[in-house]
Amino acid sequence: MSQPFSPMRALLHALMLVFFAAAANADPGTRVLDERQWVLTTNGHDLPWAEADQHCRELDLDGHRDWRLPTLTELETLHDPTTDDGVTQPIELDTCCIWSKTNLAERPAENGGAPGGDPENYYWGFLFEGGTGYYSFQRFADGRALCVRDVE
Repeated sequence: MSQPFSPMRALLHALMLVFFAAAANADPGTRVLDERQWVLTTNGHDLPWAEADQHCRELDLDGHRDWRLPTLTELETLHDPTTDDGVTQPIELDTCCIWSKTNLAERPAENGGAPGGDPENYYWGFLFEGGTGYYSFQRFADGRALCVRDVE
């Protein structure tokens, strides 16, 4: 048996649909860990270093516009070998590889240099599942952006 039309019920139903649609499209959220505010998810696709850097610098999230790529040292602090994806919760990774703002000129490789060119053209990334750093030529789409900002 169907229930009679109720304007109040229809209004509540419409409001619930708007609420759930807004929640599905909400910003990914942030969390403060060790005096840094982190975005909880990556940009969603692999990209060259300059685009990852630009993504973070142009990010307007949670009322802040001072986002940046993390240093390699900052990424290393997020490594948690006890989790399946190797990253501190509640951060969720959808990839293996995250770009840092640290280049080989700032932090040389242990084997002494960059393959094929100027160390300033190679940037460090971090592989969370294995807990190791890697470096790649800045023009290769070899990582994603996980943005951070310093907490005032």
